[in-house]
Amino acid sequence: MGLCELGGDKYATFTPSHSDDEGKVTNPGFTFAMLSCPDRLEISWPAEYGQNYLGAVMKLAQALRDEQKEPSYLDFVGFHFGYHRLSKGEPLPASEARFLGTIGFRKDAQTYLSLTDPGDGHVSGTTRKSRWMTGAIVHVEHLERPQNLPREMIESYRIPSILDFASVRLHTGREAPNTYFVGRALRDSVSRDFACDFVKVVSTTSAAASAAFALGAAECKVAMDGLTTTQMVEYMQALAGHVLRKPGRQYMSAAFNLNHPIVDDLDGEPRVLDGIMEIGLRGIELAALGGFDKVTWDGASDKYPSQPVIVQLGVQNALELVHKAHERGLTTYMSAGFKFHNVKDAVFAGVDGIGIGGAQILRYMDGGSGMHGPYTEENIDRIMVERNNAESSIRGRGVHLLARLDQMHFEGSLTDSEEKLRDPLYKALYYSAEGEIYEMLFDNKDAKAVVAIPIDEEQPWIGTASRLLRQPNPLLKKGAESDDQWDGFLAALLNLVEARDEEGIFDFAQSEPWAGMRRAYRASIGEGDRAFKGEPRVRIKSTPYGGRAIKEGSDETTVNKA
Repeated sequence: MGLCELGGDKYATFTPSHSDDEGKVTNPGFTFAMLSCPDRLEISWPAEYGQNYLGAVMKLAQALRDEQKEPSYLDFVGFHFGYHRLSKGEPLPASEARFLGTIGFRKDAQTYLSLTDPGDGHVSGTTRKSRWMTGAIVHVEHLERPQNLPREMIESYRIPSILDFASVRLHTGREAPNTYFVGRALRDSVSRDFACDFVKVVSTTSAAASAAFALGAAECKVAMDGLTTTQMVEYMQALAGHVLRKPGRQYMSAAFNLNHPIVDDLDGEPRVLDGIMEIGLRGIELAALGGFDKVTWDGASDKYPSQPVIVQLGVQNALELVHKAHERGLTTYMSAGFKFHNVKDAVFAGVDGIGIGGAQILRYMDGGSGMHGPYTEENIDRIMVERNNAESSIRGRGVHLLARLDQMHFEGSLTDSEEKLRDPLYKALYYSAEGEIYEMLFDNKDAKAVVAIPIDEEQPWIGTASRLLRQPNPLLKKGAESDDQWDGFLAALLNLVEARDEEGIFDFAQSEPWAGMRRAYRASIGEGDRAFKGEPRVRIKSTPYGGRAIKEGSDETTVNKA
């Protein structure tokens, strides 16, 4: 495995097999031996942990969880050598990363709990037990707001240390997705003018996101604070074109603060959006136009801790936002202020993830300084119970079905009769009509067929393709130019599914005739003027910002001369 220099002539060697040398101290995971000439520490591990040291450390963390054991002193030594290797730039195994899951078809739950901490709380708390990461995201961001300063002076959430994120990834492995907060656009010109800062902002932000994705991040979240809607779209399209990531598995998320007015100048006639639903609905359109995969609605205000975002919105408004975003293929997220009793309302809205952390629920806080104290991972069990109870209720099961129907509407994989379920189910959920929801869940054959579809696990494109092949006449067929074209498309798709070619299906989806079928299908149902997730709208060349306006549902770009 080579050696890792520690200074002078002292170093550590790494090997995946044990030997019979004297002077060893062993535990079930790693073997440590002090050797001389030169002085060095030899670390060995079981062959079944693989040839890669960081991969072996991930396996050790998983073994401790599986056996429900606390790390020993020797385990900590092994982990700390892992941190040292990470600090020297050694990459983590790409195969040990999870993605966020497909809307309606993800593992364990529809609404994931995004457990949030700058890093050390996850290392010593969240990642110690598998049950704490079941149906959860291990999210890394800096949460403190010193002296309770207003948001104009300091971000509600800030970018964390990339080394801390790498350490959290090491402990998480494949047990849960890890996500990373990048934050709002940097401004370093004297004028703080977006046009002057554009190239540097795009290059800096894309480099930060690329570093997190290289470590296995499932998502990077970028805040849209302080930008007009035209600037937001330019910024997102440039980031979508420059960030190095695995499309379809690693998501870019746009965060819109619902308490911060937005200047909407995208159509050339500026107006101010200051209502939370105005901002929330516009955020869906902007994220899709920007080429992002996920929309975040943030309720942080100048007061810390914040009022829960689900209280600010109300369950009905939250359900509407999530439903409309899912129709466009966008994964959804809500953050700010969640407490135990708020979790069920987020589940009833069908949102894909909720931010849980900080002073509200996972950290003690000094009210005067605004600084955080110890991590309270013991609260995770209670949070999980709140989520699981809500998901297993009639409303929870109903909104899970709606999420599936909306995702399949986006794909074009529903049949005509299944499509007719969406609107009545949405209305029943909106008005909490549990009797109607129950009837649809248990008495409707089309609903039961959709509920029975398998989850996607870690292969979202095989899942999409399988759903398209499930019935002879899915809605996407409306976009085919002829029966011959459709038959050829199905044959090619079936070959890729049988070969379990995830990347091949993704590439096929970006090509003709599939891309053209999607456009024609959406036009046939009156949605041809909308923007959707996954359609190419990226800028590969970051030229200085020119004040462009992009028409929704089109790749046309016009120069705003106003």
